[in-house]
Parts: sequence; structure tokens; C-alpha cells
Amino acid sequence: MLRVGWCTWVASQRRALGSTDRVDTWRAAALSVLCLGILHAWHRRFVMDDAFISFRYARNLAEGHGLVFNPGERVEGFTNLLWTLWLAIPHSLHLDPVAFVYGTGMLTVGLTLLATLRLGRELIGPSAALVAMVLVAVNSTSAAFATGGLETGWQTLGITLSTGLAAWIWARERESDADNARGTNARYVWSLVATFTLLARLDSALLLAPGGWLLLTERATSSDETRRLSLGRAASVLLLPGVALIASSLWRYAYYGAWLPHTFHVKSQVPGGVSVWLEHGGLYATAWFVSFGWILVAAVLWFRRREFSGDLGRAGLLLLVAPVVLWTAYVIRIGGDFMELRLFVPITPLVATAVAWAIRRLPRGAGVALLALLLVLGGVHDPLFRQTLFFDRVESMRELRSHLDPSSPLEWRRIGRELGRQLGNGRESEGESEGRSEGGSSVGDGVRIALTPAGAIPYESRLYTIDMLGLCDPWIGGEARPYTDRAGHRTIAPVSYLRKRNAHLLLGHPEEGSPAKRVDGYRLRDLDPYGQLYADQTAFPPGTTVVEMPLGNGHTVAMIYLVRHPLIEARIAAGEWIQSALEIEPDPSMRRQAD
Repeated sequence: MLRVGWCTWVASQRRALGSTDRVDTWRAAALSVLCLGILHAWHRRFVMDDAFISFRYARNLAEGHGLVFNPGERVEGFTNLLWTLWLAIPHSLHLDPVAFVYGTGMLTVGLTLLATLRLGRELIGPSAALVAMVLVAVNSTSAAFATGGLETGWQTLGITLSTGLAAWIWARERESDADNARGTNARYVWSLVATFTLLARLDSALLLAPGGWLLLTERATSSDETRRLSLGRAASVLLLPGVALIASSLWRYAYYGAWLPHTFHVKSQVPGGVSVWLEHGGLYATAWFVSFGWILVAAVLWFRRREFSGDLGRAGLLLLVAPVVLWTAYVIRIGGDFMELRLFVPITPLVATAVAWAIRRLPRGAGVALLALLLVLGGVHDPLFRQTLFFDRVESMRELRSHLDPSSPLEWRRIGRELGRQLGNGRESEGESEGRSEGGSSVGDGVRIALTPAGAIPYESRLYTIDMLGLCDPWIGGEARPYTDRAGHRTIAPVSYLRKRNAHLLLGHPEEGSPAKRVDGYRLRDLDPYGQLYADQTAFPPGTTVVEMPLGNGHTVAMIYLVRHPLIEARIAAGEWIQSALEIEPDPSMRRQAD
């Protein structure tokens, strides 16, 4: 069957390109671009801190604790159910999860590039499809997030595959006067890919909807025969994704007590009205359209919209334009993201296909010049991002990498390992009740840490962790007051809540220990330079101190010692940890935030 499919596909290429020599050249070029894209992704490989949140859930599942962040506490602090389940494999087999993610990413990149080629072949022709494939292969943001450790690569692959399948089904049915078994089978394949994509990331439904609508409504008439065919068509398209969504929602409600992931509620909190959405999400979307040069192509498409509609028809509008418009509106509504344009990676192959059509329609010289500009912007986007569009609410790729850079003195995985090594015999295996007194803990209780980067440090330390931003804590994510307008991270745990939860060590956003401060003592601004983490300063108990933990590389990390614990006391008494005074300087503006 595969051989027949391959021969059919090759024959179609020969018909489109006109000769065997041109087919061979085209295939060689496609193979070269495929290798280029995989090598580019390998060169840009990295794993971000947020990936370790999914790692921690997956490891707890593999170890029998369930899909939880802290054993005994059920909250869905991830948006990528299928991806998190996939990450349980390396943890069950005792493999390196980072290497596993790299391997998965390389495979996903290759399949995405082939899917882009197929999509372009169906809609804009084989030569232009190669241009679209090149644009995706050199896109630095797409290449980096292929191995970022999140579901981005899978979502991109699923959207590209499903769009290409929808285009193939549409083209075959236009050539035939009636539905046939081949088209029905292809619809089942589309529904399988759609199910995979939805379970990888639930909001992918927005990107899948236009293609699904095309498959449901193409060539619909009022005849009884067509109505019967339409019922079968609807079943082949909707049945599997519908069953998967209902089943996963019922499981989610039974296990977590909510119909939607907790992260959905946290990340969709955009205080204010339309003006706020446009200010934050609009700037995020503008950064993507402008920094990659897509805005130039949008202008070309607008002036040639009649030709675009004539060439691609209803399929082009539903498969290339509608998903981009819907997704952009959604990204604006949720206020964007804090990672460099990650949310737009899934639609990059669709945009690249429309761009390739526009380049083909321009005069040869103008088309080549535009393509060259887009390749330069896509390939060197990382160093230009901050300089050309200084967008201080978004972390650039360089900043995202720096958190887990082994050469950094405060590399977060190192901090986590040292916390686990020095305090690990006090780990908790089950969550505690919140009613315990704030004065201290018994010897058998594990150390609790509280911090904002809830990925690598909690994962490596295995300590009970309070996620101060609330993605893994339902009270913080739902009840805490907003402290910033940063996308996805708008709430912060007040100090009073951290005391109630017996958080022994507050890392906040980790800061390096300072020898100069050991003499005069620390000020709160030294550990919270932007004055955002500890708004309710008056909630710090008298005598709160700062401790510095050595990292084994000549550096220390400074932590607020909020609630006493015997293991920490033992480290201080042995002279292994340095304890310094903490001076609380009430700031009127901070008190207003707390109020």
C-alpha cells in the first residue's frame, strides 16, 4: 500500500513538473531543504525552564503519584496533556528526558517540513511549495522551539498535516463527481491527526475549525443522496475528535475537578477591556508580523487578493487565511505570551505557504528580492529581535536560554540539584494540610520552597514547591491579586499566603548572594529589584533573615528564610550556609499594590 501511494505521488510530481529530470531535481532540492531544516533545529536546540513543569508531572506519573505537580495535590498546571503523557516514557525507562526531547524534536521538524511541502504542493504547486519549505526551514524561532521541551512542535506538525490533508481531500473531490472510499478514508486520517493535535494543545481547535468546515461543507447540495453522504462525512470528520474531547473533559473533571486546564484560566486573565488586549496582545502580534517581514507580504496579498481568491478559491481562504486570522485574534485576546513569539510558531507553515504564493506572483526580480529579505529576517531574527522591536514584556531566545546555560553562575538546574542534595532527606512525598502553625515544622516534614520559575529548580530538587505565579496553585491562579501585566504571569502569591502554606525558603526570581551584603545585611530590594514579588511587605514576620546556599562553583544563591526548619538550621549551625539580616523597607507604592 505504501509503495502504491509513493508511486502515485511520484507520478503526480512528474505530471506537475513535466519531466523526469525536473522531478529528480525537485526531489533533490526538497531533500536538501529537509536536511537544512533538521540541522538548523539541531544547531538551535535548547530546553526552556517551563518544559520542566511538564517533566515534573510526567515523572510523578511514572513514579505512581499521578499527574500532579506536588504529590497529593491535584491541579492541572499544564496545557499539553498528550505531550506530558509522552514525556512519561523517558522517566519510566530512566532515560535522559532532555535527550528524549531533542530526538522527538528532530523527528517532528522533519515531518513538519515534509507536511509543509505537501501542503504547498496541493495549493500552490511544487516549485512554490519548495519556497514555503525553505521559509519554514530557516525560521529561527520555529527551529528553536522545535526542541524547547513544550508541545509547540507537535502542535505545528498537527496543524500543518491536517491542513495538507484537507487540501488533498478538497482537490481530489473537485476532480471527482461523487464521494468515494478514498476520500472517506482520508477524512478518517484527518480526524486522527486533529485528535492528536487537540490533545497536544486544546486551543488548537481554532486552527482546525476552518479545515474541518471545508471538509464538512464542500460540494453540499440538497439531494437526499448528498445528505446521506454528508452524514457519513460529518461522522468521519467529527466523531473521533468529539469522542476524545468528551472523554478527556470527563476525565479532567473527575481527576482535577475542572472542565478546562487551570493554566487556561491563569493565562486568559487580561484585566481591563479591549484597549488592554490591543496594547499587550496587539503588540505581541505586531512584533511577529513586523520582525519576520510578514507585513510586507500581507500588503502584497491584499493588493492581489482577487488573484489569490481566483487561484486558491474557497480552500485557500479556509485553509491559509482563516486559521491565521482566528489564531491572531485569539493571541491578542489572551494578551500574547512572555516567550519570544512562541504562540505564532504553529501557523508559520501556513503563512509561509501564502508567502510563497505571493512571491511567485511578483515579477521575478521583486520576488527574488523579497524572498532574500525574508530569509535574512528569518535566519538572524534572534539577535535583531530586541534591537528592532524592543518589547520588554517578552523574553528573547537569548534570555530563555540563559536560565539553563551551564556557564551561568546561577544556572537553575544547578540550584535545584544543590537544594535536593543539601535538603533532599527532608523531601515530602505527599501534600500537607494548610492548617499547620506558621512557627515551624517538625523534623519529619520536608523543606518547602516558593519561587516564580517553577520548572528546573523544583524538578531537580524534588522538594515540595509553591509556584508563586499560580500556574500550579489554584488559589494563587484564581484568587491572588494581579501584580504585573506580563502575559500568563499576572498574579503573585502574597507573603501571608506563603506563610500560611509553610514556605520555608523564598527564592522568588533567584538572585546571587553578595559578600558585601553579608556585613550590612540585605534589603528587600536586593532580592526583589523590581518591587513586584513581595508586595505585602508587612506580612514578613519579625526576625526574617536571608540565607545563602553555596552552589559548588564559587557562587551562592540568596533565599529569604521565612519559616524555620531543622534541616536549614543544621546547615546554618554547621557554617555551610551563611545567614544575614533582612531589612524590610516599607514602600508606599508597594503597600498600595498589596491593598
